[in-house]
Amino acid sequence: MSDASAEHYLVALDPSVGYCRLFRTDSVESAGLHPLWSGFGLRAGYDAMIRLNKERRPTDLFHVCSRTGARGRTVFRVFKGAPHEEGWRVEGTDVEYAEARKRLASLAGERDSSERAERDRILRGLRRAGVETDSVPRLTGADVRYLRWLEATGRVAA
Repeated sequence: MSDASAEHYLVALDPSVGYCRLFRTDSVESAGLHPLWSGFGLRAGYDAMIRLNKERRPTDLFHVCSRTGARGRTVFRVFKGAPHEEGWRVEGTDVEYAEARKRLASLAGERDSSERAERDRILRGLRRAGVETDSVPRLTGADVRYLRWLEATGRVAA
């Protein structure tokens, strides 16, 4: 019997099972397979097989998605893999979950700052029109048109 470290091995993708397998070079099963690695030593061949199978394993992708919520506010969510629900737009894709969460936090911060700026703009317009309030009341379409008319005609400075 020969020493295992002196024998020649090869690692090949076996299409019948869908992953890389380790074969001795004189094996009948390895005939016709394209070798991805070849070398001496059982341990080296086993390590190469494990490495190649890990490299072939599909990587999970995390998608940061957005859509308009029920009240018109943009909502964000992280999906593992492709978004499986209708109506979600992909804002970014990351390999690491932590990076996807950072992207989500950044997008939510941008959304919050733009909402604050819009709220402040509306409150300034209301104060110039003579309405003293600290919260934005529900404005009808007529209210919005009236405020725009006041700004457009110069009766209230923009």
